[in-house]
Amino acid sequence: MSKITVVYLRTPMDGINMSSELMRQYWREYAKQQGYANLIIYEDCCRMMESIYSRPEMKKLNEDIEQGEVERVLVKAVNVLGRNFAETMQWIRWVREKGVSLFFMDNNMIFRNNPENAEDNANQEKILELFYALAEAESHNKNKFMLPP
Repeated sequence: MSKITVVYLRTPMDGINMSSELMRQYWREYAKQQGYANLIIYEDCCRMMESIYSRPEMKKLNEDIEQGEVERVLVKAVNVLGRNFAETMQWIRWVREKGVSLFFMDNNMIFRNNPENAEDNANQEKILELFYALAEAESHNKNKFMLPP
C-alpha cells in the first residue's frame, strides 16, 4: 500500500464553517491535480493557543507519521500548525526527521529533510521561521481590525 498524503486543517472553536468546507474542496482538487491518490484530511476545532500535541486529529496524524504511513503533510500556512513558535518548530523538525515532507500553500513551498546536507536543512528552517513570523504578523493585523472600537 502506498503512503498517504495528509491535509491538516485547524478551525476556530465556533466550529467547522463554510470556509473550512471550501478548504477541504480546494485540497481534494489540489491532491487530484498532483496525483496524490491516498488523501486524508484531519481537521481540529481548537482554541487559539491550544498545544499542537493536545489536539485529537493532530494526535492521529502523529501516530500515522510515527508508523511510517505518511509521505507528505499539506497545510495552508505554518501558523495553522500552532501559535507557539518553539512547539511548532519542534514538531516540524520531528516530521522532517521522519522523512515526511511539508507543503505550505500560502508560500507555495515544500520542505523536506535532507540527511546528507545539514546546511540545506538549516536554510529551510530559517525560511520556515520567516514564514512563521510573517503569518503571525498578518494574523495580528487581521485581529486588530476585527476588534470593536
